[in-house]
Amino acid sequence: MSARKQLAAALKTALPKVTVLDVEDMPDALSKPTLIVRFHDYTPAPNAQGSTFAGFVVTIASHHTDRDKAEDALDALLADVLPAVLNFPTATWTRCNKALLGQYLAFDIDVTLLVDVL
Repeated sequence: MSARKQLAAALKTALPKVTVLDVEDMPDALSKPTLIVRFHDYTPAPNAQGSTFAGFVVTIASHHTDRDKAEDALDALLADVLPAVLNFPTATWTRCNKALLGQYLAFDIDVTLLVDVL
């Protein structure tokens, strides 16, 4: 199973009230909070022979179209998502930026995993 699918499966287990997608797809409408795990890049790990850093963007979006409700929901989601990411073996996150997923407010979180050579 790919690192992307493993990360998505772990987040799905840790966040049962969130729709977790492991493909770069935008649903027509969100009926509940949604998280998308998107592969970004591979880079060599400098001191881990035979290993590679796999970079991902984890997008979490509120299903609220009312901006005030969406902001509050995202704050609560972030408090759940960041610890769930860090519970995944070898995972770190480096940045969390405000974003849009279609019409929905979201955060893009840069996540890195240390993985075996491709």
